[in-house]
Amino acid sequence: LLFLFWFWCWTENHFSKGITSTENGYVCTGTSSGNIVVINVPSRGGEGITFFDNLETKESPVSCLGSSIALVACGNDNGDIFGFDPNSAFERVCRFNGLGFPCTSIAVKDDYILASFMNGKIRLYRPSVQELSIEINAHSRNINAIAVHPSQYLAGSVGDDQILHVWT
Repeated sequence: LLFLFWFWCWTENHFSKGITSTENGYVCTGTSSGNIVVINVPSRGGEGITFFDNLETKESPVSCLGSSIALVACGNDNGDIFGFDPNSAFERVCRFNGLGFPCTSIAVKDDYILASFMNGKIRLYRPSVQELSIEINAHSRNINAIAVHPSQYLAGSVGDDQILHVWT
């Protein structure tokens, strides 16, 4: 089964980039064709792994993924952000258009998507109200990664400028 999944990804999607898992037993990976491949992993031992869905986003390659209990988010090489509800068969709940700078990292917490970009900006989106809430000129160059604290409203970002920022 895993060989067939690998063969399908290789022939249909060329390469994968970005991976996340959900609380309800799914693993999602982005592809160079702009799709998200969703695999159902029903047990900790890996028995019964099956292909679940192929979520379409856009022609631009997916560059990063992140998830929370209620949301799977992805960014692509055009800077577009997409949100899917893993509790409703991965129905698309939001889309935010990019400005041409690749999204480099995504973190999700509650009703917030925190996305970093190659131009050094961080954007905070709120899917429930379909808005870009905050844009920060965070780094002077590419942001390599962002992360959110599991229980507090804190986030960290690191970039090519060799700086670690902690945000509240």
